[in-house]
Amino acid sequence: MKKVMHLQDMGVKGATSGRTRQKIRLRLSAEVAKLHHFLAEEEKLFLQRFSKEEETKKKQTENTLKLHQIITSLRKLILEVGEMSQSPILELLWNPEDLLTRSENRDRNYSLEVLKVKTVCHDDEGNAEVIPSGYQFS
Repeated sequence: MKKVMHLQDMGVKGATSGRTRQKIRLRLSAEVAKLHHFLAEEEKLFLQRFSKEEETKKKQTENTLKLHQIITSLRKLILEVGEMSQSPILELLWNPEDLLTRSENRDRNYSLEVLKVKTVCHDDEGNAEVIPSGYQFS
């Protein structure tokens, strides 16, 4: 009888132990599933941020290129105006069509928001005065 009771106790303990193991396995499976879901969401967010950063870098590169083109164009224009200011005024007036054609052919698609134009006037004594023209390109 003692042996039977001992075997019954062992069976109950074994069954309880088996149920406990099963509960632990279920909890662990649930935790692993939660971690897997969490990591998948983190990966998705990381890839979105990475994509936005790449897009921002691309736009910055495009804007830098446009600014370099504008700067180059403006430098050429400044040199041309400087050369023209050194030549006699009558020489500039001989062929106004050429001057108009060149100015019309220039790329003026600058995407700057506002360019303020100022005029510098020199008097006979060489003094310079800056006069804001009030005209703005946009």
